Amino acid sequence: MLDSMSLEEKIGQLFMVAAYSNKDAAHVSEIEKLISNYHIGGLIFFQGKAKKQLELTNYYQDLSKVPLLIGIDGEWGLNMRLKDTRKYPYQMTLGSLKEDALIYEMGAEIGQECNAMGIHINFAPVADINNNSNNPIINFRSFGENKEKVANYSLAYARGMQDKKVIACAKHFPGHGDTDTDSHKGLPSLPFSKERLDSIELYPFKHLFSNGVISTMVAHISIPAYDNRPNRAASISDKVVTDLLKKEMGFTGLVFTDALNMKGVSKYYKPGELDLIAFEAGNDILLFPEDVPTAVNEFKKAIQSNRIRIESLNERVRRILYWKKWAGLDEYKAKPINQLDSLLHLPQADVLIQKIADNSVCLVNNYNFVPYTSTSNQLAIVTIGGTKENAFVQEMQKGVDVVSFQIKKKPSSTDIAILKRQLIRYKDVIFAFQKPSIWSTKSFGYNSTLFSSVRSLLRQKKGMLVAFSNPYVLKNFQAEKNILVAYEDGPEFQKAAANVILGKLASKGTLPVSVGKFKEGNGIETTLLGAYLPSSTPEKEGVNNRLGASIEPLLSDLVEQRAAPGGQVLVARNGKVIYQRAFGYHTYEKKRAVRVDDIYDLASITKVAATTLSIMKLYEEDKIALDDCLGKYLPYLKGSDKYNITIRDVMLHQARLKSWIPFYLETLSSRDSFYSSTSSGSKCVQVADDLYADSSFRNSILEQIKVSPLYSRKKYKYSDLGFILLRFVLEGIVKEPLEKFVEHEFYGPLGLTHTTFKPLDKYNGNDIVPTEDDTLFRKQLLKGYVHDPACALLGGVAGHAGLFSNAQEVAVLFQMLLNGGEYKGIRYLKKATVDYFTSKHGYKSRRGIGFDKRENNPSNYMNLSNEVSLQAFGHTGFTGTCVWVDPKYDLVYVFLSNRIHPNQENRTLISGNYRTEIQKKVYEALIP
Repeated sequence: MLDSMSLEEKIGQLFMVAAYSNKDAAHVSEIEKLISNYHIGGLIFFQGKAKKQLELTNYYQDLSKVPLLIGIDGEWGLNMRLKDTRKYPYQMTLGSLKEDALIYEMGAEIGQECNAMGIHINFAPVADINNNSNNPIINFRSFGENKEKVANYSLAYARGMQDKKVIACAKHFPGHGDTDTDSHKGLPSLPFSKERLDSIELYPFKHLFSNGVISTMVAHISIPAYDNRPNRAASISDKVVTDLLKKEMGFTGLVFTDALNMKGVSKYYKPGELDLIAFEAGNDILLFPEDVPTAVNEFKKAIQSNRIRIESLNERVRRILYWKKWAGLDEYKAKPINQLDSLLHLPQADVLIQKIADNSVCLVNNYNFVPYTSTSNQLAIVTIGGTKENAFVQEMQKGVDVVSFQIKKKPSSTDIAILKRQLIRYKDVIFAFQKPSIWSTKSFGYNSTLFSSVRSLLRQKKGMLVAFSNPYVLKNFQAEKNILVAYEDGPEFQKAAANVILGKLASKGTLPVSVGKFKEGNGIETTLLGAYLPSSTPEKEGVNNRLGASIEPLLSDLVEQRAAPGGQVLVARNGKVIYQRAFGYHTYEKKRAVRVDDIYDLASITKVAATTLSIMKLYEEDKIALDDCLGKYLPYLKGSDKYNITIRDVMLHQARLKSWIPFYLETLSSRDSFYSSTSSGSKCVQVADDLYADSSFRNSILEQIKVSPLYSRKKYKYSDLGFILLRFVLEGIVKEPLEKFVEHEFYGPLGLTHTTFKPLDKYNGNDIVPTEDDTLFRKQLLKGYVHDPACALLGGVAGHAGLFSNAQEVAVLFQMLLNGGEYKGIRYLKKATVDYFTSKHGYKSRRGIGFDKRENNPSNYMNLSNEVSLQAFGHTGFTGTCVWVDPKYDLVYVFLSNRIHPNQENRTLISGNYRTEIQKKVYEALIP
């Protein structure tokens, strides 16, 4: 093609001209002339709309003998120029991510959209290191101030695009980050040594060039270390473009000038002369020339006078044609317009943006505000610059009781006074900075009155600042205790911020830049609070709003009477929490108040929350039958009277088994032969701190159950022994430990992060509420070790005990059962299975299969309020726990405590009937 081109056609290839799809016919006519008469090589599109731009692109391509290289500034996608297209996150936002995989995906999505638009080059990524907070032009466009992150993330973005055959362009070479002048208005300077420039500014570009990034854009900045001529920008300096970029750094790709209409160069040189100087410096493509006809004439003169050698022109044009071929322009076809809308709005891109938002939210400061779980206080959210009802407020309302206010970005003193009066009755407040100006490096569109007022209010309240803006806004908030940076004000970021605050989403982001005392890389990692039900008010769910007021005196009395040091209570109706309270302390020493996410030993709730659930799963998969005998699965029972006991009778507690056996007692007379202070050999079963039991004792437990006497007649007798055996039945069928089976079948998919056996393997002991101060068996306070001695000797996992959790996760698990085996659109069990197991069975007891039920005459059963319906099901636990579900009233009631602290002789919780009295208050509060 080069051989067939005239001199004018070759010169024309050097120019990439600005084009618009929102201008009039005169502009279109001007572009037509530049294509037809001056043979320009490309167009860079600016403002307009997508469909119109594609129509013009197809039209202009049809006019051009050599297909045009079409470019766009799309740093955050086409939306940077075309407002009817999807906006992707800014690079500053991406700089908060801990890994670059999502950035690659974003580059690929943007590449797909460029393909649909007939665009061959996207002038991105920005590879500048933003190590100057006063930079007026780079700022949020950079990945941040960490050179390694800027290098790696820029490459990920570039590779994503180039894998879709869209040319990436690393800009602004050799680095525009540490400047405080806008090159659109003047000529910034990088007054640093070559050593400093090589180690900082050039670092990302070297990484990009060595890894195949196709093009670069040279900045309009002065670099005295390389060229100290006055008013000589890097973009028009042969010492920078040819000597440094091409020779020293070995770059062989396309070299673009920054836009030649920018004042950093245009105010010092005339059109035509500026283009010649830029070419002589070593640039391949001259971007946004101010006067193409004049420039073309100047090039002709320069070639005639031998100022420019024809070989030099041919070399540049050959390179341009080579990369046009790489982009597929040698087989150019017009892009179809009728498919454009669908290609620009692919659903996977929306999912990707939400993923980026979820992973970028950065918790900068947190003093026990996140996760926010209060149901006793109404939370006030003050939206600054946005509307009262936005995605952030709506998402927060799914978790807690919220009231919303709004205020302008630049409020008056009167506006502030009104807001202060509105907030008087609220203890907890979130200030959400929205609708920011992205360009301002000082106030971001807000005023000093707002900043000082928010600071003042945050000192008076338990509050949080949430910045849906550039993190540099934190210059104004250096002393605040609770700060979350969500970077952008789109709905995806608003949802992500709310979910981090509520504990539904882990905070993973880190600051990409330093802002005062908050340093680059800062970011508090949080873990998921775990699944929990959304909150509502009692009245909204048909319950008297005085429910909490009626329960509080009982909780106070419970603690005062030392029935337990503290606990958790949760009441849910219609799938929403209407009352949740963590009360009291871990112990009577009152050093650690109970929190809603603290973990309790559930004791016998394990029977239904682990063992029964597992059997229900296997039952509906036809892997177990309730009338199967234990001996079918446990051959060692052969020859014993346990062999023919059915699964059904065990779960109905009518298998004639003894209630329990104190297995541990026989080990106490010769402790040294059974226990060791360190794990060694067979003594490897940890039962407490610095106490390991002999693993062979498991066989002794099973043998003692095997030979234990049965009651003479079949009647209801609550027993742990059958459920101990059921663990081994289950594990024989599923071929994996019980704790792993329930984790992947139920707890994991439900998001139950705090529901587990052996909690010390996963969690900080400070979050686990202690149970008994065991002076006989383990001779220490039990904290994180299961209280039940048999379960402890079995390694902390048993069919009758061992599970730990908190009230909100127990509520989720039982809400799933109340929903008929389904939760949040996922089915865990068939409704028929749930109905069958939770129904009353047989004449010998009140129980369901595994589940406890009420007696026909409620007065015969002290553990339930008389108002509980016959449909209700649940379970209690020895440690002071219970959970009850009542389908008739769509209720879930959970009570957790450590009533056996300091020892199990403490029966005040039981004698005082506190669990039942609290439940009674719930039923009394139901509105007819």
